[in-house]
Amino acid sequence: KVTESVEKGGLGFDYKWDMGWMNDTLSYFEKEPWQRNGLYHKITFSMMYFYNEKFLLPFSHDEVVHGKKTILDKMWGSYEDKFSQAKLLYTYMFTHPGKKLNFMGNELGHFREWDEKRELDWNLLEYPMHDSFKRFIDDLNGFYLNSPVLYKNEYSRKGHKWIQADDTEKCVYVYERIYGDEKIVIFLNTYCDNYENYSVKFDDSVQLELILNTDWQKYGGKSEEVPELIDSIDLYHQDAGHLYSRNTYSPHGDVKYTTLENPKHLSKKEMAGAGKNYQVSISLPAYSAKVYKVIG
Repeated sequence: KVTESVEKGGLGFDYKWDMGWMNDTLSYFEKEPWQRNGLYHKITFSMMYFYNEKFLLPFSHDEVVHGKKTILDKMWGSYEDKFSQAKLLYTYMFTHPGKKLNFMGNELGHFREWDEKRELDWNLLEYPMHDSFKRFIDDLNGFYLNSPVLYKNEYSRKGHKWIQADDTEKCVYVYERIYGDEKIVIFLNTYCDNYENYSVKFDDSVQLELILNTDWQKYGGKSEEVPELIDSIDLYHQDAGHLYSRNTYSPHGDVKYTTLENPKHLSKKEMAGAGKNYQVSISLPAYSAKVYKVIG
């Protein structure tokens, strides 16, 4: 009851730093990708207790000093891998319920730990990867500010819903943020593999429009920024053994149809799952996050 009102027996603070979220998240991203299978629920755990307080998600000065490394340098892997995972990390942070705290220099992709006797390494922006990372953080902040679904009603249980929270094999997470009639769906691929057709099931028919991709070329990634519109398919009414998805990749409205084989040859009932009859399949590059707006 740190953030509960005094009248209701609490301490009356506005927010409480979620140090558990910070420790779990950073320790997860520090690990090699093939170790993350066994650590999968470090990412899902925060939502089990999130509504106990009004939490704030901190990447503070304490995490970028005293040999702990900077946020970017904590990320596992090569120079390029670190940037890919830092963009993934911040997308997760900004789409997770709760207020945000990000210490100065993190947005530049600092490799040097914080030193109060020196200014930030602004010259980093002369390097393409740092410049594109800063552009991503700028756009992510703008996306957050212009998306009430991310900050309105965020301390209500109605504001967040897991869609995929148990894929320990592929290390992918999928969840919705909800505010009134507005919904967005977030896909996080924390593994080193590319998934060409990653599938998840929904309770209802949906149409998804891509609005953010950490792998876009303007952010230092490899994907072209082209329109992407995805319709769910009705598993229960499809021909046995085949799934169909529609993806729009062209501003001229060209439509690409893809036929996906049912790898396990499941029955219609088994394919539909427990009440989730609609399936969406998307491409997920390694170490990437994609955010879709639900438009239908």
